[in-house]
Amino acid sequence: MRVRVTILGMVLLLIAGAAGAGTYGQVTLNYSGISSAVGTITFHSDNGQPYDGRQAGGAGEMSFTVTAATPNGDLGGNPFYGLGPNGSGQTINAFCIDLMHYVSNGATYDVQALASAAVSSGEALKLSELAFLHLTDSRTSSVKSSAFQAAVWEIVYETSASYDLDSGSFSVTGLGSGAGSVHNLAESWLAGLGSASSTLGDYALINTSGTSQNYAYLITGTGNTSVPEPVTMISGFLAVAGLGAYVRRKMRVPAAA
Repeated sequence: MRVRVTILGMVLLLIAGAAGAGTYGQVTLNYSGISSAVGTITFHSDNGQPYDGRQAGGAGEMSFTVTAATPNGDLGGNPFYGLGPNGSGQTINAFCIDLMHYVSNGATYDVQALASAAVSSGEALKLSELAFLHLTDSRTSSVKSSAFQAAVWEIVYETSASYDLDSGSFSVTGLGSGAGSVHNLAESWLAGLGSASSTLGDYALINTSGTSQNYAYLITGTGNTSVPEPVTMISGFLAVAGLGAYVRRKMRVPAAA
């Protein structure tokens, strides 16, 4: 009985640690490039947000090379650590979720759950659903890559109840118009969003110095490499523990006379 209680206590401690872990570790990135079908675009705000009037030289999924990665020491949940020498050398893809800063080389980021200081829980669920539905397809052309990024910005920055890249608290110009445009594709993807229930496997990369862009690292689609989150690891531990308990019970059953 004492052994069972001890095992249960260990499991509860692991679950509590996973739930309370704000950062899974850190990662340092060098910018490699962007898949963009648009040139200069301009962001607008109807409620005086500081990004109003700011411009970007493109929109799309960005590529980075990992130069260093460290775990936080809790449960080893950093998805970039341990793939190569401390994670260095691998290429990852991410989307901008920060309009107030530019891309930097050699910047270091806290690896957090997608619902983080930069993204609300509701926004995180929408981003995960967008990735589940369209991330794989977005990697087939630069137009789709730009449309996905535009949809990400709309989800993160729009404060009204509906999504519209032309109006509301957030809007953007320079995405083109008409059939097949970045603008129209992003609008159609946003209109098709329903309600997701999980952001498992998706992360926010939050710049530790506050001087470089923050990013959403989405793996709900396919193409990014990751390792199990702490919750997944705990599930595996519980499965093994349950199997062990089952085997012990079977061993204690008396043989038939």
